[in-house]
Amino acid sequence: MKNKILFFEPETSDQLLGHHLDTMIETSIFLKNKRNEIIWFLNKRFNKENYYIPNYINVQNVIETAKRKFLSIKNILGVLNISSKNLFYYFFFLFHFLLKGKIVQIIKAISCNYFTLPKYFPSFYFNYKNLNMLENDNIIIPSTRDNDIELFYFLYILEKKIPNLHFKILYPPKDRKFKNFFFYLKKINSLGKINDKFYFYSEVNYTKKIIKKKLDIKIDKFSHAYSFSKKKFNKKITIGFLGAATVEKGFLKIPDLINKLKDKLKNLNFIIQMTNVDKTVENAANQIINIAKKDSKIKIIDNYQDYKSYRSLLKKISIMPLMYEPGYFKKRGSGIFFSCITNEIPMIIPKNCTLWKKFLNRKYKNFNEASNLNEFCEKIISMIKNYKFFLNQAKKQSINYKEILKRDLMLKRICS
Repeated sequence: MKNKILFFEPETSDQLLGHHLDTMIETSIFLKNKRNEIIWFLNKRFNKENYYIPNYINVQNVIETAKRKFLSIKNILGVLNISSKNLFYYFFFLFHFLLKGKIVQIIKAISCNYFTLPKYFPSFYFNYKNLNMLENDNIIIPSTRDNDIELFYFLYILEKKIPNLHFKILYPPKDRKFKNFFFYLKKINSLGKINDKFYFYSEVNYTKKIIKKKLDIKIDKFSHAYSFSKKKFNKKITIGFLGAATVEKGFLKIPDLINKLKDKLKNLNFIIQMTNVDKTVENAANQIINIAKKDSKIKIIDNYQDYKSYRSLLKKISIMPLMYEPGYFKKRGSGIFFSCITNEIPMIIPKNCTLWKKFLNRKYKNFNEASNLNEFCEKIISMIKNYKFFLNQAKKQSINYKEILKRDLMLKRICS
């Protein structure tokens, strides 16, 4: 019998793509073997026909996003504005569990949850039950939100015998409303089920410290399970900038860096992806477009790239400057950083980036460090002059990361 691995991502829609969808694909590819069946529960709004998703992944667009909970003693407005549909669901579940002889369980669950049903419960529950998941199966929550942790706390109170739950905390609490997150985290901790049935992971110590101040529990580190590819040496050097066009990722610096590099090196190529351009970066985006109009060696990509297209771009890129603003990488990780490692791309990273260096073996110099625009320019030129060396180091660093993935606690728990 195959073990089932369910990815639960209820908010994935056509507006929530980028590295998030790619990461789900990457992890699914990594976990796929003859012993695992991969299922995705996604939002009904997501149109899977528009994107590349491996055909062995069982994608189910089943999750509805309700606007409010059904009944709340804590929030009288929630009671007054209850919809007829939500009220129907509320009593439907009471009746369903009564027929199943589980009225005590459902009453206990809703009383423990202040007489509410979790946001996603109506559309989640019966689809989940149809999978016939066992206790040794696994559910991965790729980006933990308050409503996610509430749902699975409720499910545990209702059924007890549920699959292992793996919550990846991508964003630090100060960046989001984490009040309800800690509320349910404390409830789960009081059950004694953290690192028993409920497992929590973060890739940054910043997030761990914030949680530890509120609740002294163990948060494990996770590593991005990305697919690997080999890069061949090519005399044609291409500088790449991939991902969303944001200030935090250093997008505003790109026009000046291009001009500085073009002044020093005549035969340099660029691939620049700029998706989700807003007013904060609009001027920089227009500058890049104007530069590209005069130089055919600058390729602009202004839309989302699916998994296959994105991997094709990575194969063309020789060097990746990661010009993140100071402080950004202390609070969260970077998908493109791990893509560089697994796709053997030498990179320029910000100085004092201790988080990223923890995933790098210092013996293999596949990167240079820079703290300002001039240094990024200098380090790129230095890397180009000795590119064969840096490419060879990038290959060794990629092999080293495979060993890191073998030790990753989440992957070991799921694959054991």
